[in-house]
Amino acid sequence: VFWLLLAALAAVRGRWGQCGIACALGIATKQNALFYLPLIIVVGMCVSPARCLPRTARWRTLRNGLLRFGGFLLVGLVLLGLWSAARAAPVDFWTLGTYNNDPGRFIRANELLPRLNNWILLLGNVTGFSPILLLACVPLFAVRRSRESLLDGVLAITLLTFLLGYWLIAFNVYDRYLLPLGPLALLLVARGALRLGGFVPLLVLLLMIPFTANVLLGRTDVGSNHDPYAGITRLVSELNALPPGSKVYDYSLDWELGFYLGDIPNVLMIWQPTPEALARAVCKGGADTVAQAAYFATPAADAEAWLWVLKKAGGGSQMLSGGPFRLYRLDCTF
Repeated sequence: VFWLLLAALAAVRGRWGQCGIACALGIATKQNALFYLPLIIVVGMCVSPARCLPRTARWRTLRNGLLRFGGFLLVGLVLLGLWSAARAAPVDFWTLGTYNNDPGRFIRANELLPRLNNWILLLGNVTGFSPILLLACVPLFAVRRSRESLLDGVLAITLLTFLLGYWLIAFNVYDRYLLPLGPLALLLVARGALRLGGFVPLLVLLLMIPFTANVLLGRTDVGSNHDPYAGITRLVSELNALPPGSKVYDYSLDWELGFYLGDIPNVLMIWQPTPEALARAVCKGGADTVAQAAYFATPAADAEAWLWVLKKAGGGSQMLSGGPFRLYRLDCTF
C-alpha cells in the first residue's frame, strides 16, 4: 500500500521516474501491485501538471514521462528477476506467491450472500460508518466529459473490479486484502462529499471520528489476528495419523487443508458439494459396500447440518477429534 500510494503521488506530480521506481518496489513487495499499474498511469495522466501545458507540449511531456516510468520499472523488474535467479530456490518467489494465493475455484451458490455480506462489513471499516460509503457513488452521477469524470470512473471501476474478484473467486475473507482498496474508496467518498458541498464534508468527518478513535486506542478487531484457523493443525495431526490413502470428505476446508497437509498428503481429500452428496457417497449401496472407512473433516459449526442428513439417509458417525475443527469416522448402519 505504501509503495502504491507513493507511486500515485509521484505520478500526479509528474515525477514519472520516481513513479516507476515505486511501482517496481511495490511489485517486489507483493505481486498483485502489478494490477494497479493501469490505475496509477491513468491517474497520473489526468492530474499531472503537464495537463496545463499547450497540447503539443503536453503530449510530449507525458510521452517522455511515460518512457521514464517504463524504463525505471523495467530496470526494477530486471533486478528483481536477477535476485530471484541468484537465490536459486526450487520454486521462484513469483510462482510460489501465485500458488499460495490461488484458491483455484469460483465460489459456490450457497456462498454468494454470506461472502457478499462479510466483504461489505469489512469494507465498512474503511470509513467506520458504512452508510458513508454511499457517497462514493455521487461522483459517478456527474455526467460530463472531463478529466475529473474520467478519474472518478477509473477509480470506481478499479474498486468494483477488485471487490467482484474477491467476492466471486474463493479468496479467504481477510480484512488485509482490502487495504489497497481503502484509499480508492476514501478518495471517491471525499470527492462525493465535496460535490454535495455544504456541511456534508464536515458531517462525514464527524461520523468517522468515533471509529477512528477506537482504532487508535486499540478497541477494534480490525487488522488484528482473528485466528480463524486456530486448531486446524490438530485436525491435520489427526488426518496424518489415519491409514495412508484414507478417504476424507470435506466441503469448506479443501484449500486450507491442502495448505496444511503439504504437497504429499497422507490422505485422499474428496470434496462433497452438499450433505446429500456426502450421504450418497457413504451409503451408495448399503452397509455391505463400505469396504474402507470414510472420514469427514469440517468446522464444528457446520458439523450438525451435514451429519443430520447422513443420519437421515441411514448413515452413522463417530467423532474422532473435537475442537473448532472436527474429524468424524463415517459408516452406513442401515
